[in-house]
Parts: sequence; structure tokens; C-alpha cells
Amino acid sequence: MRVLALCLVAPLAASAAAQAPRPAARPAPRSAATSATAPVSGKPSSAAAAHFTAAGLNNEDDLVRIYTGDFQSIKLDRGGTEFMMIISGYMEDFGKDCKQYLPPNKVEITVQVCNDASVSPPYSPDGVHDIYGNPIRTSGCSGYHTEGTGIYADPNLYSAVNDISAKAQVGLLQSVLGIGGAKGGRIANPLTNPGQLTDQIVALQGETKALIQVNGCGSPGLKNFQSNLIRFAKGEAPMKYAGAVVSAPVAVLPGIRDADFTRLLDDLVLDNSRGWMMNRYQPGSISNPIVSHDPAGSPTRIMARYTFSGPNGRQTGRLTVSFKDGVPDCLYFSDAPDSCRLPSQRIISAYEKNAYAKYTAAQARQNPFADGCNAFMKNPRTSRYAPSDPEGYCQCLSAGYEKVMTPAEEVFYGQNFEAKFWRGIAQPRSDDPAWSRLNPVAVSCMQ
Repeated sequence: MRVLALCLVAPLAASAAAQAPRPAARPAPRSAATSATAPVSGKPSSAAAAHFTAAGLNNEDDLVRIYTGDFQSIKLDRGGTEFMMIISGYMEDFGKDCKQYLPPNKVEITVQVCNDASVSPPYSPDGVHDIYGNPIRTSGCSGYHTEGTGIYADPNLYSAVNDISAKAQVGLLQSVLGIGGAKGGRIANPLTNPGQLTDQIVALQGETKALIQVNGCGSPGLKNFQSNLIRFAKGEAPMKYAGAVVSAPVAVLPGIRDADFTRLLDDLVLDNSRGWMMNRYQPGSISNPIVSHDPAGSPTRIMARYTFSGPNGRQTGRLTVSFKDGVPDCLYFSDAPDSCRLPSQRIISAYEKNAYAKYTAAQARQNPFADGCNAFMKNPRTSRYAPSDPEGYCQCLSAGYEKVMTPAEEVFYGQNFEAKFWRGIAQPRSDDPAWSRLNPVAVSCMQ
């Protein structure tokens, strides 16, 4: 967690709890005495071809949108804690890892520090007063003072961070005082939901450091990203930049709407469990998913079971994933059924790009039905069932089903040849809905 973000949340929570909120004093920039050896201006770079990537990061899509100037499509809340963590984290990581690229007029990052030294509380007979009857102050500070962190920043970026921090303070206070945000739902400033705050902290851990490292401190792409990051933070019009690496959607078969929800839920829970305190998720333990759809066929809710280990040993829990606008919105676990835990933005992005589709177009191009048939006939365990000409039989089936099976069925029966085709479609009777349509070809190829 960033120093700046922690210093924002801690005093704010204490003051709100006392119902006497006061805005924390903004840190005053202090000019540095020395200049950088290789200064970088806040102006966009145009001397070289720019290249920018955020591949694999939790907020990849929004980071790319910031770089390209597609501000209207950004999903991050400019006044929320998540964006505050991103921009302050970027500022601090750049100040630590790219010192030589700071401009000559760099300023020191300062923080607000509690005036009261951390001391052990005195002995209290009743938990409220000391032995002399004086009330014990158990929380809060008598005041704050400004201290330098030894980390420097571009003054334009620092000003933007301070503006965003002020907006986040207002949102945090509203959350603490119960203004806005429904119970159990996703909220922009999740101080009243410690689980959501944990989810954001865990998701962003190391993100901005990785972004800087992969693009390079002095790269034209990172300079352009920073210039638009400041513009977005201040609500200004963006610059349009090219050269961003964009993840392309996975091609899927027509007519397939449902995803591999077992795999989707497994990835969502595994990622969220990084922030669990006591329990440990058992990867691959998602079972019995039940999907609810809206009239258009889009998922609205998924319920499933999962396995975890904790102080009481191995246990089974229940999970509900709610969807909003067609994508996962909240994770509800049975140990806290009213607490909305935030799904990974990285996984949501992958889901939107069809990465969790059951059958992809690439799978269909590999003629999976013929491959499944040949594998079944050559498997030592099942080869005894093969006809006299197994390859000819598989070729007959493949040709016979060319205009009968849908591409999705070719994938399905190819991947589940023994269980669904050999012991189902190819049998004299089967409860498979496609049996009456597909069985005649299977019978003719055996003759």
C-alpha cells in the first residue's frame, strides 16, 4: 500500500468516526535543491515512435485507454480510491525507480504524520480510565505535521495526485457517513467495506512498478502515458496517441453464448483469495455451477460450491457471482453473504474478450471430432472396441457429419468422444437430444 494512500485513509477514518470530519491539509510541494541528470518534461514525446503496453496488468484496458486518449471509455472512477492508488502509486514508483528522468523543478513528496508518538496504553482498571481516573484516548491524533519522504516527483503529476486525493477524501467521508452506496454492492470508495478495500490493494500491488519497468523510464510511450494520466486526473481533454499494444478478442464459434463458467469462477476465486487472511482456496474445486440468465440469454447470477482450508480444516463453501451489464460484478462468499468482494478487472477483461468461451474458432479449425475419434481408436484402453478399419471409420464419420453437426457439436463430441458419442450417439438408444439426428450416420459407418 502506498504511503500517500495510507496517510489519506488513516486520519480520515479517525476523524469520521468522531463525527467531526476535517479535510487533511494538502502536502505542500518543496522544491529540490538539485536537478536531475536526464530531465523529462511533462510534455508529450514526439521525437521517436511511441510504444506502450500494459499487457497482463489488472487495469490493462483502462491504462491503454488513458494512453490512447479514449477517456470516454474509461471505467475507473476519477474520484475513487482505486484511481487514487494507481496515480499515487505511479508517482511514487517513478520517483523511486526513475530518479534520473525527473525534471529539474522536481518537488519532494510530503506526507501528514501524527503528532503523537506511538506508545503503549497505560494500565486501565476499567478499560476507559487510567489509575488516576483520567480518560484514556484510545484513537485519533491531537494533530498532524508535514514530513518529507525523500521521494521526488514531477510537480504537474504531484498537483494532479493532490487533486485526486482531495476528491477521494470526499468520497471516503461519504462512505463512512453512509451517504451513497447500497449495502452489499460495489461502491466507488470502499472504506465501509474492508473486503473491497483489500481487493483493490491486492489487485494493484506491484502494478505501476511493472508498468514502468516494461515500458522504460524514459520511453516516449511512458511519457505520453504520464501526460494523459495528468489530463485525465484534472478532467482535461486528452491527447490522442498511437502505438499501444491492445489485446485482441478470441474468435468464437457462432451461436455459442455461454462461457466455461467453472473455469471463470475458479480464476475469480483464486485471484480474490490472494487477499484472504485465514482461509486458503483449493484451486480447481469449483463444482455444481448453476447459471441464471436474463431473457436475452446473458448470465445474471452463478451459484457454485468451492473448497477451502482454514483453522477448522478442509471445508466446503458456497459462492454467488452477480453480473452487471453482462460481466461479473460481485463475489459473495457464504461466510459473509452480504459482503460484495470485487472481481479482478483483468479476468473481467479476458471474459469480455471471449477468453472463457467453451469452444473457440481455432479449436474448430483443428477438426476436433476426427481427432477425438482417432485418439479413441488408438488408445490401448479402448482400441479393442475399434472396427476393422478404425481410420476409415473415423473418416466416414467426419465426412458424414460435415453438414449435419454444428461446429460446436464437432468440438463437443470430439472432446468427449467416448462418454458422449461412443456410449451415447453410437448406441441403439440414448437420451442425448441429438441422438435421432446423429445416430444414422454412426450406424451407416459401422456397416
